[in-house]
Amino acid sequence: MQAKKNRQKLSIFLIVTSCLLYILLIHATLDATAQYSKLQEFTNTFIACQSADAQLAAGSDYLTEQARMYVVTQNEQNLQNYFAEADETRRRERAINQLAAYQAKNAAYDYLMDALDASNLLMQREFYAMKLTALSQEMAEEDLPASLQNTIITVEDLQLSPQEMLIKAQDLVFNERYTLSKNMISADLELAISSLLDNTRQEQHNAQQKLQSIMNRQCIFICLLFAENVLLLILLLRRRQHKPAQPSK
Repeated sequence: MQAKKNRQKLSIFLIVTSCLLYILLIHATLDATAQYSKLQEFTNTFIACQSADAQLAAGSDYLTEQARMYVVTQNEQNLQNYFAEADETRRRERAINQLAAYQAKNAAYDYLMDALDASNLLMQREFYAMKLTALSQEMAEEDLPASLQNTIITVEDLQLSPQEMLIKAQDLVFNERYTLSKNMISADLELAISSLLDNTRQEQHNAQQKLQSIMNRQCIFICLLFAENVLLLILLLRRRQHKPAQPSK
């Protein structure tokens, strides 16, 4: 009789424990799903940052290339290409804004904003050089893009001959100061992007570790549940073995 009571108590204990384990397993599964979503989010952020980095470099280099080609060849197509990129495509601004959205406001964010400010100043330099080039070709003011119309040329430069205007325009986008500004912008961007990618990699690593830890817990819960089910089955079989046979009629 005592053995029967003990088996009943053990059965109840195992059932209650199984219910608790099922609850823990469900909770761990929900945690794993949430952690997997975070891992996906960090992975998508990493890919987006790399893409934005490439677009930023491509857009910036394209503007430089078109500005330089215009002051050298005076081909109006290069001028149109420049402002199509600067005013419509805007890969540089879009990439920087995208990176800024991912980057918390810290030192790296400041580097990104410094790069944007310096890049805008460099564009003003390019505007000036391109307007000098346009004036050397005697282009009418109203035929110029709005940004060039708003660019003020000094009285001293207005008195230059067309050839002197071209020489100054070419110097503005090819001299050491221009190259140094480009390099400083690239350095700031590299610091900001490197910090952002490093943070994203760390978040990915943390998410992977948490997901692995949750999966390990799930395995433990499943093993315990399996063991409890086996014990319950053994108790059930023993109960049937010890059940007295019904008397025959």
